[in-house]
Amino acid sequence: MKSAVLGLAAVTAVYMLALLWVDWRGSFQYLGLGIVHLLGVMLLLNAVSVTARWLRWHWLLRRIGHRLPASRTALCYLAGFAFTASPGKVGELIRIRYFGSLGVPGSVTTGLFIYERSLDLIVVLALATFAFGSQPQFGVALAFVLLVVGLIGVLLLWPRGFLALAGRLEQRAWARSAILLRHAAESLGVVRRGLNGPELAAAASLGLVAWTVQAGAFAWLANAFGLVSDVLPALSIYPLAMLAGAASMLPGGIGSTEAVIVALLVDRGALTDVALLIAVITRVATLWSAIVLGVVCLLAAERRLFRMARHQPFA
Repeated sequence: MKSAVLGLAAVTAVYMLALLWVDWRGSFQYLGLGIVHLLGVMLLLNAVSVTARWLRWHWLLRRIGHRLPASRTALCYLAGFAFTASPGKVGELIRIRYFGSLGVPGSVTTGLFIYERSLDLIVVLALATFAFGSQPQFGVALAFVLLVVGLIGVLLLWPRGFLALAGRLEQRAWARSAILLRHAAESLGVVRRGLNGPELAAAASLGLVAWTVQAGAFAWLANAFGLVSDVLPALSIYPLAMLAGAASMLPGGIGSTEAVIVALLVDRGALTDVALLIAVITRVATLWSAIVLGVVCLLAAERRLFRMARHQPFA
């Protein structure tokens, strides 16, 4: 845990140094537009988005059979955001540690993570198609989504293969590899359960709400700077930048997401300093606010585990 926190601190430091390198100070001439007010509205809208995503996890857990208090699922889910700035957001699987203390198997948490990521990729891609189907970045985003979702789809068609291979590995005394394969098979089983009509409809709807709110928040911010007036093109900028950042496999898409936002805004006539400021405000209100919230919840979750350990009788 200590090394993970140090890694998070390193990523944050690199990001702040990068801002200074691209002359972040030059953007402060636009503070008169009321940057604090703009950031506050963005944070509020991001809170709505995060709430929708948490509700999806809470509802899916109940459908699977884990009827946990809403406050507990919120704490465990939000704690994962502490490591959302990781390639593919795999650091969010720290939730296994906290949901496990509530009796949720690790395979369920992993399965819901895969399900969430796959569904979000599809929803975000749909939002990005509104006006940027002809953009070169869209081709990269489309290829990335098709690759990831296609790979998961192939794995879903091969459930018994994992168990058969796990059995062979056990015979050869490769116990750890066998355990990982069984975990993968059970996790994919959770994903398949989420493909049923009611679960898929509800999860997709909440995902659409979550990411449309974030895309709309960006469009509102760009409009506040007088850059965009058409709703659909504006809605597509942030989703497309998110997919480009994910495809880069950089931690949290840091740098690549901002670069695409700036490029798309400049292409629409924005000054580079203004486009950079919009990109930074957006990322502070989405990525970095989520990380801060995640760290707070992670510390609270760790404190809860510590208290549980203190009250657990010795064997």
